[in-house]
Amino acid sequence: MTHDPDDQVHVFELDGLEARLREDRSGIWEGGASSNDEAIQILGTFFQHLDGLASNGATQGEAREIIRFVVQENQQAIVWRRLLSLFAKHPVLAQQFKGLADAKPLMLASETQEQFGQFIAALYPHLSGEERGALEQGILAIANEGKADQRQARQHLSDSLLGALGDVELTTDAARTRLASVKASAAANAQRKPATLGFGQMTPEDIERMHRHG
Repeated sequence: MTHDPDDQVHVFELDGLEARLREDRSGIWEGGASSNDEAIQILGTFFQHLDGLASNGATQGEAREIIRFVVQENQQAIVWRRLLSLFAKHPVLAQQFKGLADAKPLMLASETQEQFGQFIAALYPHLSGEERGALEQGILAIANEGKADQRQARQHLSDSLLGALGDVELTTDAARTRLASVKASAAANAQRKPATLGFGQMTPEDIERMHRHG
């Protein structure tokens, strides 16, 4: 697995460990034409083994130590995706690595956003009220960060992450208000009938007839 020198590397901290995320577009290897590549097969086997360790209470400590090593040594997005998915499957591990909930690079990178949402969804019910509030504030804050041309995408991501927290009652008034607004808007859009009939809503026969008659 090679790296493009233009790949952006983000450095962040997890419980005293220095971690890195390289935006290397390695996520495209998931399930694609490269899914039979030897390196991807090895990665899959490794995470199957790690999943097995995490599933057994007697070996969860071993899984935790392996993960700490991976956190320190890994940069690739595809590995972070697998780690976050593993935490989402095993809430006990998610709690042990809850410091990742503050990792803005994992929250913002397009290759890890979905898996980050799954991770915080598994983690959120197990957080204290203070920790929930901090996570909510961090999610809301990203909508106001970045350049002006990024704000719309950031707002959409912020709303998606709030929605990922599920049906658990949110802690802060700001988060509850924003999520209620998002849900109301989604419900209104679902009920609204199309104002005009576009090609996407016309049958092939209608389109052919329209062209035939000018």
